[in-house]
Amino acid sequence: MEFRFQPLLNLRKHRENNCQTRLKEEQVKLMRADKELARWERTTRRQEEIMKNLGVGRIEPTLLYCASNFLTFAREKKDEAYTRKVQQEKQVEKAREILIAARKETKTLERLKERFHEREYRAGLYLEQKILDEIGVNLFHRKEE
Repeated sequence: MEFRFQPLLNLRKHRENNCQTRLKEEQVKLMRADKELARWERTTRRQEEIMKNLGVGRIEPTLLYCASNFLTFAREKKDEAYTRKVQQEKQVEKAREILIAARKETKTLERLKERFHEREYRAGLYLEQKILDEIGVNLFHRKEE
């Protein structure tokens, strides 16, 4: 006898695999967001050093103005990158929760399948024992005759 929920189990396994793939994709996006944030932090620190050096010695107002504008731009980009990183962390967590739910559903059906196979195995053993008992009884009665 075949496990009647096998198509559903196959579907759940497929869904779980899709959820794993989605989680990996979201984690890759998070790594990219982390790298982007780190890049903007380095740029901001480098620009702050440049600004500090421009304030020493002969001061060029045009250079100071341009450097100040770029520093503001870099800080804004760093803030945007941080916001994207936080949003991506939420997406990763959401994908992880979906995967956990899918795994629970799959595990439930797998346990049902294991129980089904165990019952089938025990039923087969019982039937085999019954047949062997019948053979034994028949052999015993033939010896008496």
